[in-house]
Amino acid sequence: MQAGDRRGHTCAIGATAASGALALLAVATRLMPISVFAVNLSCALGFGLAVDYALFILARYREERARGLDAEQAVGRAMPTTGRAVVFCALTMAWCMAGLLVFPLGLIRSLAIASLIVVAFCAVGTLFLLPALVAALGGRLDGPRLPSRGPWRRGSGDLSVSPAWRRAAVAVTARSWLWGTAGAVLLLGLARPVAGLRPALTDESVLPPSAEARTAAAAVRADFSFAPEQQLTVVLPRTDAASRAAELDAYARTLAALPGAARVSTAAGEYAEGRRVGKRHTGAAPRTGALVTVFGADPVQSSETSALADAVRATPAPGPALVTGTAAHFDDTRQAVMDALPSWTGLTLCAVFIMLLLFTRSLLVAFKAAVLGALSIGAALGLMVLLFQRLQLLGPPATGGASTLEITMPLLAAALAFGLCVDYEVFLVSRMAEEWRRTGQNTAAIVFGIEHTGRLFTTAALVVAVSMGALMLSQVSLLVVLGTTMAAIVLIDATVVRGVLVPAFMQLAGRVNWWSPPTPGRAAPTTAPAPAPKHRTGDHGLRRCVGHGGAREETAGGEHPPRQPVQQIMPDGRGRPSTPRWFGGPAPSLTHTQSTVARSRSRRREAALRHLRALPVVRGHRRDRLTHGPLAARSC
Repeated sequence: MQAGDRRGHTCAIGATAASGALALLAVATRLMPISVFAVNLSCALGFGLAVDYALFILARYREERARGLDAEQAVGRAMPTTGRAVVFCALTMAWCMAGLLVFPLGLIRSLAIASLIVVAFCAVGTLFLLPALVAALGGRLDGPRLPSRGPWRRGSGDLSVSPAWRRAAVAVTARSWLWGTAGAVLLLGLARPVAGLRPALTDESVLPPSAEARTAAAAVRADFSFAPEQQLTVVLPRTDAASRAAELDAYARTLAALPGAARVSTAAGEYAEGRRVGKRHTGAAPRTGALVTVFGADPVQSSETSALADAVRATPAPGPALVTGTAAHFDDTRQAVMDALPSWTGLTLCAVFIMLLLFTRSLLVAFKAAVLGALSIGAALGLMVLLFQRLQLLGPPATGGASTLEITMPLLAAALAFGLCVDYEVFLVSRMAEEWRRTGQNTAAIVFGIEHTGRLFTTAALVVAVSMGALMLSQVSLLVVLGTTMAAIVLIDATVVRGVLVPAFMQLAGRVNWWSPPTPGRAAPTTAPAPAPKHRTGDHGLRRCVGHGGAREETAGGEHPPRQPVQQIMPDGRGRPSTPRWFGGPAPSLTHTQSTVARSRSRRREAALRHLRALPVVRGHRRDRLTHGPLAARSC
């Protein structure tokens, strides 16, 4: 029943976000043109994001309940921490999708607007509806306390802790160079096929073979020598076809001699291979303006037809000339996308970097997140090119020629992949930062963050993968490409990026991870007097001795330590002002003698911990002997 309540909470949030987004999308269709594909994207993305956000908050709520807090206190502890992360995640995702509005494409703009509506509903539902549901059900969400099922299940019984992810984090931090290089090589290898991307425009080939529009288009291609989309129409609005017939004839002969031109048609006749092959007599009255039609010999979206369109535009005409047609439309669209691409890239990366800097207050962590997000974008696009352009999982293109990808799908997949990857980064870094504020130890913070979010990220990634992967059941190839790519990249990000690259990078960076420049004009905080030493249990049966020496560890039983920075107290017991230069807590200004004493204490403490961890620790009486013996007394 309790598990059903938890699933019901997350599903209720997902259903509310998806239905609310569809309702608001219906209103938006009365104000602007919205693509029909926006409905599919809204349902898939809305359900996946809302369930993810709800899972993160519910997991933190249960963790706080396991520490002995009541339901109201647990919600009050979860919302300022995980709820704050949800706000930043939603803002980051919204900015990534809003950046797509710089592209002058109706399809991509309508999908971006639909995504913005979805993200807004997901954030509002998670921050306002979820706490109300939790308060209504109360203790029914706590879940059962599962007993140990064998010697392989170690820890304090906290269901948010994953022993498997802890072992993975320990292994990665022990050999950070090796694992970091391997993960980076894997992502770069996945991104390599991006160099062969061949974009194209949407046509009837995105529809299933049984669709009437696709059947009619196939019949037209079979019954006519030249398909309508293969023609380029040159409009000469100020050229008189009667008085300038000789110039038009020379112009048509030049166009017919261009590579890739199969035939040229004018009011005077037909041209092929640089000469006139047919004459046409018309009795129409003289008028200003002329039309010249150039038929291409290759598929409309091939590189040969694109080169033909450029050559037609570059050929001198007897007057002002305007070139139109499918090939010209594709060239103009591609050029518009290439012109807007640097603006989108700069806006997205800079804005996300600033948001992460505000959230983490760490330059290096924000920069690392932007770099890993760029690697995730490359991997997403590389997977898309590899699966659907090279391997042709959807079969060869209906119009013939080489395989291509619809030009809007790489843009949408890049924005979605970057937003989702940064979302997971925010949640992971927030948990690491809490442990750093408590212990001041970089490796312990990394392992703590991975083991407390690894299982949650795996579940969340599976939810998004299933939600977006449901688009693969569609008969529209655009949705199949997007769903497959997003499902694959989310799983890769939750395992390779969050489980390998992030801990490896942060281990190599060390304490620099948490450095941030001082804020001008901010008054330095003053530390409070040191509390009396208390024995409290951290995760995995590690007891924290919080007192004048900072934070120490030893195995014991008890309750978790409070989520607050370890306060730095001077030997005389009075707090000293300090400059906020380290993320999560002030760095005290010590004299040379005080620094020497602090380093000596730290070395003794770490030596005791190494000796303690080397002993065989089992459940029951062996733990008591370790925690109450002379070693424990010396350690604290």
